[in-house]
Amino acid sequence: MTLGRIFALLAGAFVVMLLVVMLRTETTRENRKLAQLDREEQELLTRIQAVRVELARWRSPTLIQDELRKLRRAALGLPEGPTTRPAREGSKSSKKPRR
Repeated sequence: MTLGRIFALLAGAFVVMLLVVMLRTETTRENRKLAQLDREEQELLTRIQAVRVELARWRSPTLIQDELRKLRRAALGLPEGPTTRPAREGSKSSKKPRR
């Protein structure tokens, strides 16, 4: 084998290796972009789900009424607690039965 052929073979091998490195670099770059897009997609899906849950909550009349009660209590300065009144001390349930 002559010296010229050896240099041509080495140059060809170098070019092939350089192309492989360039292709792997491009593949890595594209994979990184895809991973970023996947993360953004997951974030958006999570936000959409949160909005759907919020919308479903607001569509339920009982939840809206509970929310309004809480807001009224806060506006009046009342502590948050059960929305029912406590039983009076002299209510029928606490009296002894008559004979």
